[in-house]
Amino acid sequence: MRIFKISVAILLLLAIVVLFLPSKAFALLGIGTPFGGMVLFRLECTCSANTMIVVGPPRPGTFMLDAGTVIYEKYTPFIAHWVLGLADAFVPCMVYVGTACVPAGEGGRVRIMGTS
Repeated sequence: MRIFKISVAILLLLAIVVLFLPSKAFALLGIGTPFGGMVLFRLECTCSANTMIVVGPPRPGTFMLDAGTVIYEKYTPFIAHWVLGLADAFVPCMVYVGTACVPAGEGGRVRIMGTS
């Protein structure tokens, strides 16, 4: 009986988290924030070894691709291609200006993404 009560409590807590937290909080929980739309802009971050993309509607935002990103289907997140995926924690895009690295923006780190 005690195990049943603990299981129900955990299930209720999980349901509350999923239903009532905003999508930004999902990133903190490791679930990820969903995004999708057409790639409008792409910038190679020369100093931080990642790539910044700006995605348009219907789920827009600025996102960062790095070596840990898993890309499916056409493997081409270029301008005018459609993408769909999950992102989590925000990371910076650093580019060289002269001999120094400066921030060019930040976005959610893409964990998985499909392209078309």
